Amino acid sequence: MGGQEKTMALTEHLAELRKRLILSVIAVAAGFLAAYYYSDRLYWVLASPLTDALPPGQEFLVFTGLVEPFFIYLKLGLLGGIILASPVLIYEIWAFVAPALYREERRWFVFTVLFSTVLFAGGTLFAFEVVFPFGFKYLLSYSAPGLKPFLSMAEYFSLATRLLLAFGLIFQLPLAMLVLSRLGVVTAR
Repeated sequence: MGGQEKTMALTEHLAELRKRLILSVIAVAAGFLAAYYYSDRLYWVLASPLTDALPPGQEFLVFTGLVEPFFIYLKLGLLGGIILASPVLIYEIWAFVAPALYREERRWFVFTVLFSTVLFAGGTLFAFEVVFPFGFKYLLSYSAPGLKPFLSMAEYFSLATRLLLAFGLIFQLPLAMLVLSRLGVVTAR
């Protein structure tokens, strides 16, 4: 073992894992409560690139099911809760894994987590600030005379979260290439 001389029995590992999972669930629940409280405002911040691109007088979204806004706000609260709890989640993963790592592995783990977090945040920010405004204006330009956009909040939430996730993951490519290079899978040529 890396920094720990004492070996743990399987039951001790499971007890430690249980403790870490409980703390993670509590952190996500607390984050959920905070995010759900502001979910209406958060939704409109998330929807602002689309509503800004809509024609004047049509800057609204619709819901087509009675419970659609409720479930969208729940999903947004959960997503926000995970984001708010992510420092705790990362720490709990680290606290569980770190004792089993060697010093060099610990350095790489910390570097990878920090670099990955920055890249993911950069990807989502790029999508939200650059891709969304231009992309939505472009897509709405296909509207013809006599056609008005009738956009559902559920469809938009689904599209926005998928695009944000996709761009966050795409921005992980430099890190993936670095890891593959270190493993000898890819070379500079």
